[in-house]
Amino acid sequence: MRSSYDQPLDPAPAFDLVLFSYSLSMMNPGWEIALKAATRDLKPGGWLAVVDFAGTPLGWFRRWMRRNHVRLDDHLVSALRRLFPCSSVVERKAYAGAWKYFLFLGTSPPASCV
Repeated sequence: MRSSYDQPLDPAPAFDLVLFSYSLSMMNPGWEIALKAATRDLKPGGWLAVVDFAGTPLGWFRRWMRRNHVRLDDHLVSALRRLFPCSSVVERKAYAGAWKYFLFLGTSPPASCV
């Protein structure tokens, strides 16, 4: 059993879909390594789906979440867009704006952007 996602799960791209659900914001350090492993695991035209925390305007909440190993500084969406230029991102506010979360869907090359 593997305890971290720091290398592809299969020697050849094998998956049509890789999903990260509220996990990348908790991989500190390591979220970049996990994303690179996911891109290598995806078949050409495969999908990456992510739902995760985006950020917060509240400094005290950011510090509280960091104590619980969650990074809330809007770092993930820009990295995802660089790796998956054919993508869709939706951001939403939660709990009266205390934080934001995002939904990301992107395809791996060579899928064409539509």
